[in-house]
Amino acid sequence: MPREGPSRLLRSILHRIWPWKQQGRKDTGDGDHQAGTDASSVVRVTPTKSTAGSSLTEQRASFKYRPLELPTAIRIVVLRRGSGNDPIECRLLHIDRGEIPYEALSYEWGLPSNYDPFISVDGCHVRVRTNLRDALMQIRLKEKNRYIWIDALSIDQVNTEERNHQVQMMGNIYKGAEQVIVWLGPAKDDSDFVMDMFADTRSLARGLDGFQKTQFKAFTALCQRSYWRRVWVVQEMFLAQRWIVHCGSKSISDTNLDESLATIARSSNRHSKKSVMSLAHTHIIWKHRLGENFHTLHQWLRLCVNAQFESTEPRDFIYALLGVANDCRNGQLLPDYKKPLLEVYLETVALCNRGGEVGADFARRLAEKVGLTFDENVQRLISEFNTGTAGRGLDLMAP
Repeated sequence: MPREGPSRLLRSILHRIWPWKQQGRKDTGDGDHQAGTDASSVVRVTPTKSTAGSSLTEQRASFKYRPLELPTAIRIVVLRRGSGNDPIECRLLHIDRGEIPYEALSYEWGLPSNYDPFISVDGCHVRVRTNLRDALMQIRLKEKNRYIWIDALSIDQVNTEERNHQVQMMGNIYKGAEQVIVWLGPAKDDSDFVMDMFADTRSLARGLDGFQKTQFKAFTALCQRSYWRRVWVVQEMFLAQRWIVHCGSKSISDTNLDESLATIARSSNRHSKKSVMSLAHTHIIWKHRLGENFHTLHQWLRLCVNAQFESTEPRDFIYALLGVANDCRNGQLLPDYKKPLLEVYLETVALCNRGGEVGADFARRLAEKVGLTFDENVQRLISEFNTGTAGRGLDLMAP
């Protein structure tokens, strides 16, 4: 008799041991949503040419995306040229990935607000998060349009099937971009001073030993911004051919940032040690430092759990790493936002356990990271799922 497939077996176990209605943990938290995890990112639009006298509510209608027809198709945001207080105008362009050069935006969505602004997309007023509007205001060019892949606009957020497929492609999307644009947010906490120092590493090296505690606080503040703790940043920057970092009106290259962090690490200034400790989390995602040491999903997950990376949508803590995990390149684990969280977790642990490396501590910490309770039921599910699919149960007594 043939062995049951993983999904069928898993659902059978879940129905027997865990009430099915408890598996679909619904996360409605706010904050760092990414890559199709929040259907409210582009919620409503108002036609630009509205009927005079009609109310805003009457003018609103659901934004209609034109379906992507090819399996490798993506939407590129054409950010029209502009400057100053010019309104932000965009249009969506369907392309086959690799058909034309494009950039990709890496940013933090931020909290939703009733005061979130509108931008123009394909002639409609589309509400976006404030942080995205701020990014578009700063990165648009004065003389020509810019072609950018932006998750909140390029993915139809209310179409789960499309979200699943586009998230699966995200590794290739960022890898194929000519440049990844990193947006840290508006200027604050003396970030202009830090960005100027990072842009001129020679001046930084000469002046570093004379810096006071307050100046190091500015360095620390920039490198402790919540952007750096997004789990998505691992994939977005690790796979980038090159990237440029924007903060407020300032920008620096990836080379300048990397050299600046190394310069601070070598400094003998007594205030630099504490500052360097805050920079360690930023260093942890540098592609040149990780390229030879991390390969499997288990290794990446262990790194991100230990380094306290975060995701608002629990499944994203796993899905965000699929693009950099060598053992997931052939579809061993695919993004599926319809799957219950527990099912995604069990499939992940089973995949990680193929190399026989997973112990109870990792399984427990990953469960807690995604918001599950590592109780007897979950331990039994792990053991039964592994036994049924791999012929080997997880040794829950292992370290």
